[in-house]
Amino acid sequence: MAKPKFTKYLSRDHIVGLKGGTRAAVFTELIDYVARERSVDAEDIFAAVMAREKVMSTAVGGGLAIPHGRLAGFGPPMVVLGICRENIDDYSSLDGSPVRLVLLVLVDYMDFELHLELLSSVAGTFLTNQALVDDLMRNLDNPDEVMRLLEAGAK
Repeated sequence: MAKPKFTKYLSRDHIVGLKGGTRAAVFTELIDYVARERSVDAEDIFAAVMAREKVMSTAVGGGLAIPHGRLAGFGPPMVVLGICRENIDDYSSLDGSPVRLVLLVLVDYMDFELHLELLSSVAGTFLTNQALVDDLMRNLDNPDEVMRLLEAGAK
């Protein structure tokens, strides 16, 4: 059976333009968005995301960060793509490059295997394809094109 692609849980409505220029501001925007969409307490989402972030930065390089977490009672997975017009310079990226794309992956606490499969899909899609990140940055204002690019490139 084929492993699920992260794009299965991302819709054009979950592509969010971010205003924040700091990691904290971006997290707040994304977490508030998810809290409104899912009627989940923002503090619970923040705690799940920060628990992982404290272990190691989720800024993987090439302008991309992949914060993620598991929450009890969250329900179906949710993927949100935050796109920043300005660099997030205080997000400690593994390659030292500023972050512009933040892909938030959230799953139910009991979905450990699915969580790993979605992260694998994200990594396989982005870490081997810097051109995709560049294409996404050129299409910030076109969610339909962003989705098309992601669905075509998702592994």
